[in-house]
Amino acid sequence: MSTLSIALDIITLVYGIVLIFAAFKSNKFTEVFRLDTFFTPRPTEKTRMINLPAGLFAIGYTIYTVLK
Repeated sequence: MSTLSIALDIITLVYGIVLIFAAFKSNKFTEVFRLDTFFTPRPTEKTRMINLPAGLFAIGYTIYTVLK
């Protein structure tokens, strides 16, 4: 694995964790990284849960690529 690949894996893992926290917690840090604010016209507490599967997908795919 190259250094760039390792750096991207770490960044993706951290972003996945932030997305999972954004699904449950509301603060200035997590609000910036929420995906539902980009894809829905009026993000609400109900659309916040879009971040959970996205975060799980990011973490799962990163683990898959590291173990591959």
